[in-house]
Amino acid sequence: MIEDNPPASIFQKALDSYVQGRNKKSKTPKFIERLKKNGLPTSKDADAAMKKLEKESTDKTATKNIRKILKPVISALQDYSAVIDTLCK
Repeated sequence: MIEDNPPASIFQKALDSYVQGRNKKSKTPKFIERLKKNGLPTSKDADAAMKKLEKESTDKTATKNIRKILKPVISALQDYSAVIDTLCK
């Protein structure tokens, strides 16, 4: 008999365990379920969201922090993701 769902990966099991251990009032489980349902954002989505924030922000400090802090973090995550993708092939 063929199963419709493959066995859960170790990452999926760890995520499920983490979510189950969260406080009942936590928004984390709902957030994770939304991500599972709608799909994970891509690096292009993150870039577009940052550009939109910069464009719409009237707070110069926030815009400065986006450029100074958030952009390098997103860039590092994109590089890391590319390495992981290469290793998984």
